[in-house]
Amino acid sequence: MVSVLAYTVLHYGSPYIGYAIAAAAPLVDEFLVVYCAHPSFGTDNHAALPAGESESDLRNAASQFVPESKITWQSGRWYSECDQRSVAIQHAKKRGHDLILALDYDEVWEAGPLAHAIGQANTDTQHMLFRTPMIHFWRGFGRVCRDSSCPVRLQKLTGSGEGYVGPNPAPCHFGYAIPDALMRYKWSCHGHVAELRQDWLSKVWAAKSVTDVHPGNVNFWNAEPFDRTTLPAIMHQHPYFGLDWIE
Repeated sequence: MVSVLAYTVLHYGSPYIGYAIAAAAPLVDEFLVVYCAHPSFGTDNHAALPAGESESDLRNAASQFVPESKITWQSGRWYSECDQRSVAIQHAKKRGHDLILALDYDEVWEAGPLAHAIGQANTDTQHMLFRTPMIHFWRGFGRVCRDSSCPVRLQKLTGSGEGYVGPNPAPCHFGYAIPDALMRYKWSCHGHVAELRQDWLSKVWAAKSVTDVHPGNVNFWNAEPFDRTTLPAIMHQHPYFGLDWIE
């Protein structure tokens, strides 16, 4: 039977980390949180974190729905995203896991599609890395943006090259359904800050635009209505569930 390690590289993320972990819990043997108190994606930033984002706040949020004993928490200091993420590979090898799920704090899976994706990756004897599509929520739970980008979210410890898994529905990405203060902090230290479109925070984000809203690419994201009742059951408990515009 396949043993799955889910890991999250974490610096902030209290609005969703507990929900992401809880949704994946039935299919994951261990959760690893690789926490860094400072921005670690290559951008030096000395701004204060928004309220609710301290290490203790995040630990409480992470274990909101699952026993704290199921979460391995590792704090440290890393200076690149690659270095921080590599901790999960070493941990998986040490603990004897077969498959690694990269579970960002703002990504929530349905149990069925996650089981399907794990099964696809596990039975693929050729590839090591597996890409998956995402649904991107925009400013609340009532609009989404869709694109053709498929980040790597599953990894085996053997094989080579990249494959694809197609969960249906795709996992929900809530990184653009966060409060204004957290979004502004996010883009003060984001690993892709050099790609941020000029005045995007003021002309797109703050203006509550719904067309051409991607922070880096022109004419790539257009927000469309989404039926929030189709979200994973645990998201119906979220305090943002009824909000179209999170402030």
